[in-house]
Amino acid sequence: MKSFVQRANAGFWEFFLGGSATRNWLRITVFCVLVVLMLLQLIKKDAATETVNEIQQRATVTMMRAADMYADTGAHYIGTVRAVSEAQITADVSGRITAVPVSLGQEVSAGQIIARLENSVQAASLLQAEGAYETALASQSQGDASVKTAEVALVQAETTAANTYRSAYVTVSEILLDMVDIGFNNGDTQRPSLRIAVANSEKYTVLADRAALNSSLEAWQAAISTNSETLTDIAETTTETTTTLVNQLLTAARNEANEGSTFSGTTNEDYKDALLTAQAALFNVQNTYATNQKSIEQATENLKVSRLANSGAIDSVTSASVKQALGVLRTAQANYEKTILRSPIAGTITTLTATPGDYLAAFSSIGLVANNNSFEITLGIPERDITQFVVGQTVRIDEAHSGIVTEIAPGLDPVTQKVQVTISTESAALFNGATVLVALDATSTSPINSGANAILVPITAVKFTVTDGAIFTITDDNKLVSNPVTLGNINGSVIEILSGITATTTFVADARGLNEGEAVRFITDSK
Repeated sequence: MKSFVQRANAGFWEFFLGGSATRNWLRITVFCVLVVLMLLQLIKKDAATETVNEIQQRATVTMMRAADMYADTGAHYIGTVRAVSEAQITADVSGRITAVPVSLGQEVSAGQIIARLENSVQAASLLQAEGAYETALASQSQGDASVKTAEVALVQAETTAANTYRSAYVTVSEILLDMVDIGFNNGDTQRPSLRIAVANSEKYTVLADRAALNSSLEAWQAAISTNSETLTDIAETTTETTTTLVNQLLTAARNEANEGSTFSGTTNEDYKDALLTAQAALFNVQNTYATNQKSIEQATENLKVSRLANSGAIDSVTSASVKQALGVLRTAQANYEKTILRSPIAGTITTLTATPGDYLAAFSSIGLVANNNSFEITLGIPERDITQFVVGQTVRIDEAHSGIVTEIAPGLDPVTQKVQVTISTESAALFNGATVLVALDATSTSPINSGANAILVPITAVKFTVTDGAIFTITDDNKLVSNPVTLGNINGSVIEILSGITATTTFVADARGLNEGEAVRFITDSK
């Protein structure tokens, strides 16, 4: 007996091979249709397989929103915990103790002041440095104010010079009338005559100079009254002529021809003394002229530099001035802080040898604070971020504990090129040698100086360009779209976006290696 498969197979071939021509044509047609359907099915399957492979080969990106990240916008730093069972209170500098606000056996907190040294000099230097730094900042951010200050300085220098010329008029007039004219008859007229014997070769010059000085004094006085622009020239010319006349008369008074002579009741010796006094006074007047002129020239140059800086031609000058002033300020702060002795840990004062009025040598100890449940954390902070830390500031540790900044190194570590910051904490949950994450407390200071409308995103999300950058979003068909953005400050692993996206824009978290128009697969950040 034939099996079912054998019978079906025989029937299939009987259908296609047996029968009439019409029936055979029908059979061929059905066969062709079946073949075509099979081919279409295979093509469809291959296309589907190819689509799946293409999707699997696309780059996978993570999508996120700025509103879902960095709830505290705080920069985080890695620190190491170490146990602190006791701490010596040691002075970094020498000085006289002015105050000891604690007593033996007292409980103190981390950062609490144990003693103060005489620091009036350091306080004055700090105040001066703060003023210089504020001035540098004002010069950088307010160019117009800088120019105005330079203009005022120039006006002050010119005013000082004008006042000098006014007071010099009195000095020169008194020299002529009270000293020089002892050797003349009718010295204050246009036809003076000599009482003192003068060499014939110089007699005409002496008389002409004395007569001319009367007119010069009148012109000088008129220039003072009218604030004439010729005041400088008249004052300096008249003073120079008077100096020349005094020198000529002094030479004549020293001549043997005038030895023992008397001029209208004044001896020749007294006349020489008077001329020497006049000579010294005129020398001082002329030095004052020169000093004032240098002040005007310097003020003019400062005004020129200020105007150039305000125009943006030498921005680097103001930036360098700010950095230099900041360095001086940091040094002054460090020097001032060295005169204040603080407890690095919380605990009990077990020894205390400091007494107000005692002189304390550098690196000597004044007491000991003990606490077996205390820890401190050391951080290496980049130079650009160190301004965010101050002694006494509160910080967060692993988002679960708190600590106090007790010490900030005054300079960079030569090996790590970072500034060491020491933090004290009393948390019993920490253990010696642990690595922790430290963040600035939101109520103490802002770790990044973001603008009012700035958005913080990971720096990896930015596709940087020559001028600014772009953020990738995706279309409904999963293709990348480049959105130009305006960049702000960079702080650690985050960057400010000033414009171009909103806090609720969904964007690609890592744009590295991606290009606009590229098809991608995406997942949503669970953060």
